[in-house]
Amino acid sequence: MKGRFYVYLPTNKKYNYPKAEGLLFNTQEKRFSFLVDLDASGKATGETSGRVIRDFQKLNPGISIIKVETKALNTSVPIVQTPVRNQVKPSVKKDDDSSGMVLVAGLLIIGSLLF
Repeated sequence: MKGRFYVYLPTNKKYNYPKAEGLLFNTQEKRFSFLVDLDASGKATGETSGRVIRDFQKLNPGISIIKVETKALNTSVPIVQTPVRNQVKPSVKKDDDSSGMVLVAGLLIIGSLLF
């Protein structure tokens, strides 16, 4: 299972970061994170986390790491796609009152002839 490995730092100054898959920076939280494989108990497996921390310390000598933690990625959320809207042109309804007027005029003429 995939997860994120979070590394918390003492300040949010500009650091030199090693290359890692899915590397993200969060300056407000004073941390950076990257993707790792996790075992069933939520611990990072493989050499990725150790290599990234070692490379970070080589690139930034004298910087201490405050805390590290791992969190599993939530992959159970379904991806919902927005449906495509059809290009529907509105129909223009014409009010054709001329036929109604002719009928009314005809009835008036017939009615006046009968009375």
